[in-house]
Amino acid sequence: MNYRKKNLLTKNDIKDGFLEMLKSLPLDKITVSDLCNKVGVNRSTFYYYYDNVRRLFQDVCNDYFDSITERLNICEMIKEYHCEFDCDALIELLRDIRYKDNRLKLFLENGEKELFFVSAFDYLYDVFSISEDDVVKRYKAFSCFSNGLMLVANWIYNGFDIDENTLSLLICSFRIDE
Repeated sequence: MNYRKKNLLTKNDIKDGFLEMLKSLPLDKITVSDLCNKVGVNRSTFYYYYDNVRRLFQDVCNDYFDSITERLNICEMIKEYHCEFDCDALIELLRDIRYKDNRLKLFLENGEKELFFVSAFDYLYDVFSISEDDVVKRYKAFSCFSNGLMLVANWIYNGFDIDENTLSLLICSFRIDE
């Protein structure tokens, strides 16, 4: 196995171990030592990749945001400055969030909410810096997507109190041109 592939596996092992620990512990209770023991790496390996557990949390959040961006084809929407989601894809994503993929719920419940939203808005800011053509449209698009994220977060906080179709309709109702 080459060095680069081994490093990638090790970094992914750290992320996977961290997510496992986040299922049972809040972020502020996860230590580098405990994580290294769980994953089977030494502390210097952890510090090769991350300054601290909070930075690891941000990296794991960014991985999650990347998966959503790809899944909903958000970069193409941003290039065109519109918020016209594929509602079927959004409903499928919301069902996964509710029933299969608990990462977002973990980030909000066991992570640090403020750090999660800082990471989310930093990520969105980077994504929306794709083009400088129309600053007003870029700000409207940022607003549209960040409002959608806030709706999903509130949906999780409220115990998934409405169905995915209704939430999808609310999110899909955001328009940049309005």
